[in-house]
Amino acid sequence: MKSKFNLVIILCFFSIIGCKSEYEKTVYSEIRSGKINNKLFLGLEFGQSNEEYFEQCFKLNADKKINQANRGGYAEYIMHTTLKNDPNKIIMSFKPFFNNKILTSIDLRFRHTTWAPWNRETQSEVLIKKIKDTLMNWYSGNKFFKLNISDNKNTNALIKIDGNRQILMYKLGAQDVKVLIENLNFKK
Repeated sequence: MKSKFNLVIILCFFSIIGCKSEYEKTVYSEIRSGKINNKLFLGLEFGQSNEEYFEQCFKLNADKKINQANRGGYAEYIMHTTLKNDPNKIIMSFKPFFNNKILTSIDLRFRHTTWAPWNRETQSEVLIKKIKDTLMNWYSGNKFFKLNISDNKNTNALIKIDGNRQILMYKLGAQDVKVLIENLNFKK
């Protein structure tokens, strides 16, 4: 009798695990791995206090590496893609989010400096491929996989999870690519 009960418990456990999405399985596996990936970019890291974050941004601004963006609360960095022979520069705007004055996530927006509605090479459809390659270069490890997210409409996104760091990326209109990098240890 006891062995039948144990078998039922084990079967229920595996059926519950089997029903989880690829996303849920990956999050569970990566958090359980204990890997900590706090590095972001330009000397910014998860776990920095808001004072440390703004001090680093002040230094980057003094070195003329970033400036204030036209978007409220965003800083701006002009970058090249990691693709060879790509003449287009890309504007990366970023804005931090803090939990109890500790950096826990950062919102990024990418767009070509030469964007125009008639220029197909600067559209978000082309840009997202460049950003994916750039982010894989910055953050090696697991590959991106597709994820369907709901934000008033169905949006196909790409997601990459390495330990505690999750990177979610999707097109935002014809011009921008949105990337949200989160520390999963602070996500509820």
